[in-house]
Amino acid sequence: MKLSLTYIWKMYVDGEHKILYYKILSQLNSQRMADFIAVSGRDFQGGYKGYNKKVVENFVITDI
Repeated sequence: MKLSLTYIWKMYVDGEHKILYYKILSQLNSQRMADFIAVSGRDFQGGYKGYNKKVVENFVITDI
């Protein structure tokens, strides 16, 4: 099952469904998320990456 991060966060906050916080957190802290930001984020001086809400919303949470 693939869900967007925005949809999952809405379900979690609204209490519509009980979603395990640590499953979501583990995906946000994963290498897959780092790779996603490396490709999707904006480059800044000094090698830093920047991203905003719109970029993060496109990250797909899997295996919930």
